[in-house]
Amino acid sequence: MNFGAKKSTKVLLIDDDATYRTLLDAALQHDNVTIIGIKDTLLALPLFENDADILHVIVDLRMPLSKPNGISFARMAKFKRKGTKVALISGEQELLTVEDAAEFGGVLAKDDGLPALVSKIRQRLELAA
Repeated sequence: MNFGAKKSTKVLLIDDDATYRTLLDAALQHDNVTIIGIKDTLLALPLFENDADILHVIVDLRMPLSKPNGISFARMAKFKRKGTKVALISGEQELLTVEDAAEFGGVLAKDDGLPALVSKIRQRLELAA
């Protein structure tokens, strides 16, 4: 038994763009970080509810029609599991209201480029680099 081993941090990454999800997954990988990528909030909900070790969520604001948007999922996650850290991402920051921005610390812009976005996500979720 290795008592010095650090427990892996699980991060739920929800984005309907498979290419972007794959890029973020690869960029965020770290020794003690496990990324669980999923394409929409409806599929992500049971994963979140059934894995108490998921305390970090990255969610795109815009989801396909008929799926809860990123704000709805973020609110549910914080309600169901106190202490959950959430990073909202989007290529369309104008979708975020002033109230939502205040509640979640704003949206991290995909338009800033992958390296800048990854840096901001790490900072927001307090993940090791």
